[in-house]
Amino acid sequence: MQRTVFLFAVFLFISGCGSTGPLDRYTCCRQQPFGTPTKPGELRVTFLGNSTLFFSDGEEHLLIDGFISRPGLLQFVFGHIEPDQGRIHAMLERLDIEERSLKAVIPVHSHYDHVLDAGEVAKRTGALLVGSPSTLTVGSWSELPRSQMRNVAENPKLTIGNYQLTFIKSKHAPAGPLRQFFGGKLGAKIDAHSRPPLRAGCYHEGVSYSVLIEHGTQRILVHASAGFAEDALAHPDYQADVVFLGIGGLGQASPAYKRMYFRETVEAVNATTIVPVHWDNFMRPETPGLKPFTPLFDNFHGAMGFLVEQADTSPNRTLIILDSWEQLNLSRLSGRD
Repeated sequence: MQRTVFLFAVFLFISGCGSTGPLDRYTCCRQQPFGTPTKPGELRVTFLGNSTLFFSDGEEHLLIDGFISRPGLLQFVFGHIEPDQGRIHAMLERLDIEERSLKAVIPVHSHYDHVLDAGEVAKRTGALLVGSPSTLTVGSWSELPRSQMRNVAENPKLTIGNYQLTFIKSKHAPAGPLRQFFGGKLGAKIDAHSRPPLRAGCYHEGVSYSVLIEHGTQRILVHASAGFAEDALAHPDYQADVVFLGIGGLGQASPAYKRMYFRETVEAVNATTIVPVHWDNFMRPETPGLKPFTPLFDNFHGAMGFLVEQADTSPNRTLIILDSWEQLNLSRLSGRD
């Protein structure tokens, strides 16, 4: 096992030397309506790397995942991980969140690269922690009271402040035994008796969800893992204008899988705008100039090439990719008031 760990570390190190300026190849996808909303209540989103998304209408906010600490490669392979309080404080300060204005922290599943910091962010801000039982286990490690947590297995439809949320069960992207050993098992629950610091592999998936966010006339789907449950989104109530689409691992999938994934997500909800997420090397800081893993670990350009091709074949569909801390005005994007 020690030899396997060493070889995997070397492999990841090579993979971590991401390509230079990867977004420069996709200038066609870099034309976004940036900027601060000029009308009260306009909805915007800030991309914070991986699949951490900060939604705000200027008054109330939601945070998808809230993965901030982003432990480095050596700590991931050889060490134990826990929330980095300094990084959490710095990000919350930069987001300038007023007291009680962050309404919910919503990890889409419970692998460490989604849930690690969720309990601490909720504790610091007073936000609700919303997710699966495994996500709530992580919340208990931060000593959140039951009143501050919501189990979506019991109630998949929630109204939180100005937002209506619907949680649709999904499936994680395929992952082999080695990835599950280091990054957490698929379908397993986090051990409620454990406590951080822990190996990254102790943060098991729990349950993966697609999250439909409704805000006024805006309908946004967050689907952060490149897996799917067949026909799960094929319902008229799940139609969305924008999909934040997970592409981690998609570039290495077969052409048939890519087509099926697109059909079961983007086409199923009839989305007109696609924003890729979960594409960057999350073992590096979330500073602007994000880089993906190299093709040895994850074929980012294979996934993006496929999405560009799909967007080009539909004149009514737009592909937008964001760098870290870039902001998208969703109200202007859809042309709705």
